[in-house]
Amino acid sequence: MTIDECQTISAGGEYRLGQNISNEGREACLQVTASDVSIDGAGYTIDGPAQGAAILVEGEGTLTDVTIENLSVQRRSGGIQLHGVDGGAVQDLTLKHGDVTGAIYLDNTTDVTVGNNDISHSMFGIVLNNADENTVVGNDFSENHLAQETLVVDDSSNNDIKNNVFVEGTVDVRPDAPGNAIVGNTFRTDGRIYQSTAFLIRSDNNVVADNSIKNVETGIAVTGSNNYVHDNHIIGATEFAITASATGQTIEENTLVGSGEGIDMAGGGIQLNGGDHVVKRNILTDNVHGIEVRSVSDSMTIERNRFASNNIGIEIHETALCGAGGEGAELVEIHENDLVNSHAYGVVNHDSDVVDATNNYWGSSDGVSSHESAAGTVVDPVSGTEADGSGDAVSARRGTNTASVQFDGWLESPVFDATAEA
Repeated sequence: MTIDECQTISAGGEYRLGQNISNEGREACLQVTASDVSIDGAGYTIDGPAQGAAILVEGEGTLTDVTIENLSVQRRSGGIQLHGVDGGAVQDLTLKHGDVTGAIYLDNTTDVTVGNNDISHSMFGIVLNNADENTVVGNDFSENHLAQETLVVDDSSNNDIKNNVFVEGTVDVRPDAPGNAIVGNTFRTDGRIYQSTAFLIRSDNNVVADNSIKNVETGIAVTGSNNYVHDNHIIGATEFAITASATGQTIEENTLVGSGEGIDMAGGGIQLNGGDHVVKRNILTDNVHGIEVRSVSDSMTIERNRFASNNIGIEIHETALCGAGGEGAELVEIHENDLVNSHAYGVVNHDSDVVDATNNYWGSSDGVSSHESAAGTVVDPVSGTEADGSGDAVSARRGTNTASVQFDGWLESPVFDATAEA
């Protein structure tokens, strides 16, 4: 059936636009109230300006199997809206100047694929609200310079967000949005620094993996609990490539390069707050800090990472927070890492407690060196062994030559193959 004007579609079937449609009104141009509807835009455009959606899909109950494809939408506040839909697709669309609710908005909707859409000049790109088990794949978000959030996941779970390209605008997984997978996406800018966070994960049990992020303020910020952040590649964050707080984060096999602000000597690869985190098998190169431990409330394990050519490999700040059976640096375990060619220190500990950094490779078989600012040759706080090697340095207590880092018992060869950095 051919569509040449705005109308309500109240019966299932295949519909196809026969021309461009312009709608100046406040209501949706096409209102779908039936299941089993396929709308083929045939490359035509629904234009505004108008306050309503270009296409609104909403019935008295749940609608099933609705597909919208091959359409251009311009100057519409609502774009494409699906309310109460189970099954279908929104695909191969070009959406420009979306506003208010989002270029594509899924509410109380499941098992819908949102794919291969080109979304530009929009304040909000795609919004999932109370929408579970959907797939957002292969979309291109571009020229969204005024975007607050290019993709919002709110009160929605078990969605797959994969292989999209984001050019500015935060991907925001809000609280009460657990179990989503953000995988294989690219986040970049048009040659400038995006002054915000690329991926903001504020809920629990999400997976953030295999994403490529470049030239942002913060790459991935994880504030919910028990999230798994792995195999991401982040270059040139002006603050931190990854920040993690709350509890139970696993940060694994990420490659983090060239992050932090060199003038202020701040920022870097990973910043940790909270506790019960595991950071392992990451490659951290040419950052201001490899890892900064800002505050500790429970155990943290930092193991089998490669730190190379950072200003400071690992820095632990003084903390007043207490955890069960320990406090501050006592809760941090640093083992089986490579700490190589740090410009200042391999490990700095400002806390009153000693940090256990035994069984690490310090860049030389003869172990740790003493920093030039130390009051003589630094000694291990437990064994008294001197830090007289040629590897990375560790910090000492102010005004003394006693290390604030337990280092005695080091590895004489690297854990990592150095070619793994390439």
